[in-house]
Amino acid sequence: MKGLILIGLTVLCVACFEQGDCSDVSGNVMQVNFFRFSDKRAIGRELDSVKLIGWDSVMYAGDSVSTISLPVNPAVDELRYVLYYKEAQIDTLHIKYQFQTFALAPECEAIDVIVLHLASAKKLPDVVISQPKITNSVVENIKLYF
Repeated sequence: MKGLILIGLTVLCVACFEQGDCSDVSGNVMQVNFFRFSDKRAIGRELDSVKLIGWDSVMYAGDSVSTISLPVNPAVDELRYVLYYKEAQIDTLHIKYQFQTFALAPECEAIDVIVLHLASAKKLPDVVISQPKITNSVVENIKLYF
């Protein structure tokens, strides 16, 4: 009897794994990491604040960070963030993106994922999109070089 139950559980588990993972991995928060331009090493920056143009909220007020998480508005296709640094520097990060539809597995419904296609800043030496798809498992979407 125990053998029959074991075989039944094994068949059930295999059937579940063959269906694929239909978890929704889409996200609307991008991860931005800071790097030194000269040697490409991760660095921390003291931020006075980060503001999303058109929103009243202030993010990272007085924080020293090497990564920031920035919200992306699904209702528009571009955003500008103003970064205020402790060193009295100000820069604007400009992001453009679009939605792309993906099916995670043949049995799953399609999901819309935000995909970055432009990232720029006026004063930084380099801005790189390291992972264009914004998902809830990505640890870095954009590299900002100082």
